[in-house]
Amino acid sequence: KDVKHRTVIKKDTETNIGSLGVLRTRRDIPSVLFEAGFQSSSYDIKDLDSWKYHWRSAEVITHSIVNFLKPDELKKYESEIADVKKVVEDAQWGSGYVVTEKDIKKDIKKDIKKPAIAPLPSSDLEHNVKKGETIFSLEKMYGLRRGELSYLNKFKEADGLKEGQILKIPVRIHPDKVKTAKDVANVLGFSDKYISELIKREGMHQTVYKDKKGSSTVGVGHLIKNQFETDYYKDRTLSEAEIYWLLAMDLLEATNVVKRYDVNNNFVKLKQYQQEALVDFPFNKGESTYTKKTKLPEALNEGNPDKIAAEFTYAASAVDEKVMMGLCKRRLLEIAHFYNYKKFPDSAIVVAQKIYDDGIESGKAEKVSKGVVDEYNKMTKDWFGDKVVTR
Repeated sequence: KDVKHRTVIKKDTETNIGSLGVLRTRRDIPSVLFEAGFQSSSYDIKDLDSWKYHWRSAEVITHSIVNFLKPDELKKYESEIADVKKVVEDAQWGSGYVVTEKDIKKDIKKDIKKPAIAPLPSSDLEHNVKKGETIFSLEKMYGLRRGELSYLNKFKEADGLKEGQILKIPVRIHPDKVKTAKDVANVLGFSDKYISELIKREGMHQTVYKDKKGSSTVGVGHLIKNQFETDYYKDRTLSEAEIYWLLAMDLLEATNVVKRYDVNNNFVKLKQYQQEALVDFPFNKGESTYTKKTKLPEALNEGNPDKIAAEFTYAASAVDEKVMMGLCKRRLLEIAHFYNYKKFPDSAIVVAQKIYDDGIESGKAEKVSKGVVDEYNKMTKDWFGDKVVTR
């Protein structure tokens, strides 16, 4: 709401705070309006903490000013430019440490290697409708699908919006931030490898299809959840960007399931690959199975990684509660991923062996082909080596 105007005068710095209107009323103040980002965007918040973003912003502002001024006008500011350079050279933190360009570049490299991940939205928002806002403008602002706002808030689009109306806005990653598989990884703080492997396992479907349980599915294993999605995705062919966005939303939902029951905030203490394995379970089986069929929430709250891994055991179908080879393979993968495919404790191997054996027996009952069994054995070998005995 406020705009800061900073003018360097010799070696002193003055900061004046005024409303946005000062840009229109005080024509004598050379001003640059720089939109740094949106507070509602976790992606933008991440950038605001990055030296790389600060440095790039400074470059853009500088070039904008230089390009705006004519060459002869630039000459008028030569002394001021020299003063600014001197101030920057003399700038010090309270500790007396001089921040050099080398230090900033070092921080930029650090940002590139390990970018800061801003907190993702975990609960619905409320929006108070303002004068001039429309259904379309709000859906675009919050990244909602066309018609979703009226469906969620149970009003007829023909009635429009009223000033002061309170609307529920669902947890959402804005579609503009997710266009590729790498974007999915970046926005969630997961590895590219996990996302690419997940897509490889689930496949990418541009149109609605029926999965093995007969449920309507689209994208990367996205289950059609309600009447809105049934109508929205009917006869619709999704672009790759739409598929990646749906995947990001499903993974965000699974992440929030884990965090919702993590009263001791132990999830953030886990390593990245451990977080990925843990989120993969509710992504695959849903919140109800995560909380009612396993003790994963309790194990997470204890903060003991080995106890968490020991709970990746539920491999039954939601339809008839029968163990399935495919789900056994998924649980084995989660255990292997949880330990980054190395240095398995004995307790994890005991659990993995039982899951593997259950998969073999269920395969016999399902009368799966030899090729399916061979793949099951190969994957188990790839993940656990000789520690899990295959047959």
